[in-house]
Amino acid sequence: MSKRIRNLLVPVLLAAVLAACSSQLELEPAQEQRNSVAINAPINDQGGVRVMTLNAAHSRGTGFHQILQDGDTARENLATIAAVIEREAPDVLALQELDGPSFWSGGFDHAEFLSERSGLPSYLRADNQKLAGLRYGTALMSRYTLADGEGFSFPARGVWPAKGFVVSTMETGAADYPSVTVVSVHLDPLRPTMRHKQLRMLAQHLDSNTGPTIVMGDFNCEWEEDTCLQWFTSEMQLQAHAPAAPDLGTFRFGGKRLDWVLASRHFGFSDYKVLTDDLSDHRGVVAELHWLPQPDDPQIVADGEESRQAGQVLSR
Repeated sequence: MSKRIRNLLVPVLLAAVLAACSSQLELEPAQEQRNSVAINAPINDQGGVRVMTLNAAHSRGTGFHQILQDGDTARENLATIAAVIEREAPDVLALQELDGPSFWSGGFDHAEFLSERSGLPSYLRADNQKLAGLRYGTALMSRYTLADGEGFSFPARGVWPAKGFVVSTMETGAADYPSVTVVSVHLDPLRPTMRHKQLRMLAQHLDSNTGPTIVMGDFNCEWEEDTCLQWFTSEMQLQAHAPAAPDLGTFRFGGKRLDWVLASRHFGFSDYKVLTDDLSDHRGVVAELHWLPQPDDPQIVADGEESRQAGQVLSR
């Protein structure tokens, strides 16, 4: 092992030790960085919302680990991600494993870099992990104003780095739905029991929210692998597009569907696709959501059932 690699590994090992000492039992506020810019043109009431989620994997691209690359490579990989974001043109983007200034990925803010190059000027990034020169976590970016943003970290356990989520209000300007609650979340990669606990924490935080809601991110589980996704969607009255579909895998190694877009009953899915671009060890997901009638309109029940049945047909 070279001296350079040993020097880089020391802070990582220190971070692991400090994480192992954590005894937090509740959500912890995560340090946030915001850059909200008002956009005057509203989303079309008759149209909908185009969304995207991606685990950016610390901008290592398809490399083995970000600690083995330099800052120039991180910038090149981020520029590739920005080009795909610009091509797909989401109204709101959820990101996971997005770095703030960190020693292993160039020492610059990756959220600011992406925002400047992707056409999404309003962003919120939370440092779910901030130890020994490492700052990274979850983020939201939008072409519309993100207001009332908050970042939270789940309790860390053992040597595993903390995961978490950011939640914000996207001000759409639409007449029927002037604002939408949007969430970017990252769950534990190995332990089903921990994912259940984390989703219960997220559900508790969102409990008072009854308006249009979109929850996106790396859930690190499939629909039938354990029951956490099924419980969460039922508890929060959210829907997933074709949850049992066999051809929507997002993890490049093994093809598991780990990355999800979940939407409240205010929306139906018009389109849903997994990108083929090699941006990280995860594939990006893009969904087109269309507005459904307001919740007090009886037609929403019929439209929601029609959308659910269509998803079941697609999943067969």
